[in-house]
Amino acid sequence: MALYHTYRPQTFVDVLGQDIITTTLSNQILTGRTAHAYLFSGPRGVGKTTTARIIAKSLSCTHKAEHSAEPCNTCATCISITDGSAIDIIEIDAASNTGVDHVREVIIESANTRPTSLPYKIFIIDEVHMLSKSAFNALLKTLEEPPKHVVFVLATTEPEKLPDTIISRCQHFHFKNIPDDILHTHITSLATREGVTIDNTIIDRIVRKSGGCGRDAVRFLDQLLGLGKKDITITDANTLFPVAADEWVKSYLTAILINDAQQAITCVVEAQEQGQHVKSLMERILEILRAILVYTTTKTIPHGELLTEAEIKELLGTANTNTVLSLFDIVVERQRQIDVLPLPSYALELVIYTWLAQNTTSPTPNHVSAVKEVLQIPTTHTTTKPTTTSVTETVIPKSSPPITTQLAPNQQTQTQTTHVDTTTQIISITKEQVRDIWRAFTTYIENNSPSLAFIVHMAEIVDVKDTTITISVPYSFHSDKIKQAKSYTTLTTALATLLSVPYISIDVVVTNQESNVQDSTAPLQDLTTAFGGQIVSA
Repeated sequence: MALYHTYRPQTFVDVLGQDIITTTLSNQILTGRTAHAYLFSGPRGVGKTTTARIIAKSLSCTHKAEHSAEPCNTCATCISITDGSAIDIIEIDAASNTGVDHVREVIIESANTRPTSLPYKIFIIDEVHMLSKSAFNALLKTLEEPPKHVVFVLATTEPEKLPDTIISRCQHFHFKNIPDDILHTHITSLATREGVTIDNTIIDRIVRKSGGCGRDAVRFLDQLLGLGKKDITITDANTLFPVAADEWVKSYLTAILINDAQQAITCVVEAQEQGQHVKSLMERILEILRAILVYTTTKTIPHGELLTEAEIKELLGTANTNTVLSLFDIVVERQRQIDVLPLPSYALELVIYTWLAQNTTSPTPNHVSAVKEVLQIPTTHTTTKPTTTSVTETVIPKSSPPITTQLAPNQQTQTQTTHVDTTTQIISITKEQVRDIWRAFTTYIENNSPSLAFIVHMAEIVDVKDTTITISVPYSFHSDKIKQAKSYTTLTTALATLLSVPYISIDVVVTNQESNVQDSTAPLQDLTTAFGGQIVSA
């Protein structure tokens, strides 16, 4: 049997971290002032359903001690409730039984019949917020005027989804997350009872990982006990709960906060080589960022945080609260995408790129070289030739500033005077070089221009000549979108940066010529493009 079931609280005093609630309920039972309906709300795994069962036992126990509300847990009634065989204690999972018919058959009709062997019929409805509107309406009358032999206990993690008419007919108790110190003591006690010695650092990790959920904390301990060892070390724990090395996290965060893309990318490569668990890394990054935010606000270190004040100050450096908060938001957003990315490590890379995009006006040389190093992009080849040039030659003076924007074809341009040095460079780009940087290019577009990402994914490289890249797209509205000035600038600037050339031009060919015919779907084309979709029928 799972450890959580073995050590599930069986008395009010055993319920962790909910003393005010259990004391109130005990006093109500002792004085005979129990309510006919209770609503228990709060996070998962903090004792809501467990407390409901203890109420059922306390109201039904035949051998309670005098002046005590605690069930004896030894009489036949208590045992039948504990093992789930008591037919007058009806537990319902509302998430699986949401309809009005089930409420009528199982609850309303049953409530109108007297209990078979116990003094009360007790309905425990878990995840009650999942009931349908019609089911709530059907339950309302019975909940308002139940028979004297009926007690309802409703449990939910989302009380805000309940109708006010339901809440107003219940005594509402809100359960809170279990405090870390109480969980730490509880896990230590369970380990001792199981005859196992566990390093305090491991217990701290279990407590932090559980996030105040008692059920999760016991489940994590159960996993450790599954190792079959009497003395569990940190090395043992790491095999089950991959943990982010704090030194790695500190190096990664420091590099990002000082805009050192090269070092940040190097950290990602190291994490890949060492087989680090990306989700654990992201969790630890958020924990440390939170610790920094708490410290900058209150000058205290959060309970359970292993970093010292000196380490937090070193990480913070010259950054401020707004800066750290901005990075926190980026990490949270990228953490959500781990499961849909081709490789989990992309999430760590995207944190870097997003941060640099928000904190630098244009990609720095360090950023470009870092991307190229990780993706093994070859250096663009150039050849020099003496200057004897005409206006029509495609040459870039070495003294000219790099071009960072490019107008779309047929867009109006302004004439500029360019001073030409005595030495010029002819740019030579190959199709292979474009293919080498294409993954970095698509990643950048996904991150910075979602409306173009779908088109870029469908595009194919047709030809590369001089500084012009010819691509094919399936439909004419894709081509139209690319040729828009803003889109064209975004694409050409990204390509030029990744290829280390001053500028790039794009030509577009449409493979599905039928799409050029105007039809009634035209007004929808911009909309589908913006949301990364396509028209499948009209």
